[in-house]
Amino acid sequence: MAEPITQGACVDGRYVLQRPLGEGTFGGVWRARDSRLSDRLVAVKFLKPEFLEHPGTVARFEAEGEALARVSHANIVAVIDRGSWEGQRFLVTEFVDGQPLSGWIDQHRARSESPAVSDCLAIFDQIAAGMEAAHAVRAPGALVHRDLKPDNILIRSTLEGAVVKIVDFGIAQLGGRSGTRSGVMMGTPLYMAPEQAMGNTAAIGPWTDVFALGVILAEMLTLQAQVEEGEPWWGTALHRGGSVRALLGALGPEVPAEVWDVVSTCLKAQGAERFQHAGALRVALREAAATAPSQGPSSAQPYSLGAVAVAPVNVSWTPSRDSTLPSDPSDGAAPPPSTSAQAPAPRDSSQSLGDDAAPVPWLKLLLGVTLAAAGVAAILVTVVVRADHRRAQAILQAAQAAPPPRAPEAPSERAALAHPTLGPALTGWKRALESPRPGDDLSRFYAPRVRWHSSDRVGTPAEIARFALENAAAGGSLRVDLSRATVTDEDPAAASVAPTCRAVPGAFGPVWKVRAQVEERRADRIESIPCQTLRGVYLLRARQTPAGPRICHETWSVEEGICASCPTAAVCSRRR
Repeated sequence: MAEPITQGACVDGRYVLQRPLGEGTFGGVWRARDSRLSDRLVAVKFLKPEFLEHPGTVARFEAEGEALARVSHANIVAVIDRGSWEGQRFLVTEFVDGQPLSGWIDQHRARSESPAVSDCLAIFDQIAAGMEAAHAVRAPGALVHRDLKPDNILIRSTLEGAVVKIVDFGIAQLGGRSGTRSGVMMGTPLYMAPEQAMGNTAAIGPWTDVFALGVILAEMLTLQAQVEEGEPWWGTALHRGGSVRALLGALGPEVPAEVWDVVSTCLKAQGAERFQHAGALRVALREAAATAPSQGPSSAQPYSLGAVAVAPVNVSWTPSRDSTLPSDPSDGAAPPPSTSAQAPAPRDSSQSLGDDAAPVPWLKLLLGVTLAAAGVAAILVTVVVRADHRRAQAILQAAQAAPPPRAPEAPSERAALAHPTLGPALTGWKRALESPRPGDDLSRFYAPRVRWHSSDRVGTPAEIARFALENAAAGGSLRVDLSRATVTDEDPAAASVAPTCRAVPGAFGPVWKVRAQVEERRADRIESIPCQTLRGVYLLRARQTPAGPRICHETWSVEEGICASCPTAAVCSRRR
């Protein structure tokens, strides 16, 4: 049983935890001090205890470290260490004290001010450079991020300008190995490519990241992540592919046509029609920037890809919150086509000594000694890297080959309706949501603040009542089966318990965790997606208060496959 993670704990006798930085679907991240190496700051990512019994999730957590170890680039967060400590799985990366790109975009949204095209291109060039290095990994093949989005891109302010770091490779595909069955949607819907949204694992490759990069650049330039409410770019590409270029021009008429031409190529519905890797995209965008005249007085000047100043914001990396739970590694996806990103030609750093400069023997001797030392150092580094790679491969193979552990017995699990206090409250909650009425007050069932469907969304009883009424009025429906519902007790301090459940006014006793079968028809689904009904396990958490039980968390259960009946439905993205 994993011990709770606390401030001041010394992980693996080395990393002293200072404060939590954020929490995602699969794990939490702490800022820590490396006591063995100059007290440098690092980020320590832990796999949540509830996922330690999922072999596929553990293997993917280990694979994230392996994937990051395969690529070394200034624009990709560096992995430092990984291992097990007191029953916890951890991954150590460099600490990046920066602002998420999403925060940079939000700042411009708040001011209703589009960023300068040159600033966008300067930042995006670094993003593309990092992914160019990832896509150029040759053994065992290209590293495909699969969850590129502004939240996973950090911008750190320096004296020279902004420095970009790409983080969270938790669902990355390395060399065609994804650990995802066909038909399972993983990633963030707003930034997905069509093949990813449709669960077509075999079709995913570097070109899938190129689509996400196109969406990110379009959002940076226009401050809009989609064409219109309810239609992500992958849906637009599938159903309005011929008009994508015109739509981009309408969203950002001040952006040069050459830049929109590059973005529209990224947003092609078919992967074969896009740039095949980030290197090709980067080259095309640099050429477009060089030929496109700037707007304004000096219209003859091309756009600069130099540094951009970014106001320092003390926001550290919060891991991805929108990724669905991976299934056990069993993919039969074919490896993606071999791609090698085109790297820019290295600059000639040699300096002329002048035509009349006489040769200096000691200078030649010094040069020879330096080259010999460099050769020895390169050999030593190669030996160390290969040894570490063999160790990483062994750890990953052992995790994948290990038989699934037996599920622990849950003696406290019992029928929810038989619970003397919770049972009647659940019956009333079911009746209220299945047949909502105007003016209904759901505060008799819900706490004042409820974590509602996703880790970053908190609702109120009034909002939930209004949503249920609007959905029913538009033809939506909800059916809850409490006959098979079960309830277990949880420690309020457990890592899996939502913060809203710890903050229920007057709450006492354990957290009640309820699982019920639910069938829901959403009236606000995207009509172009053939999903009529969403079925799955609904998860509730409630606390006892002097006024009776109050629900403090409700969501579709990610552990049990929330989208089995419609893996491509946009409604699934809201049920995590």
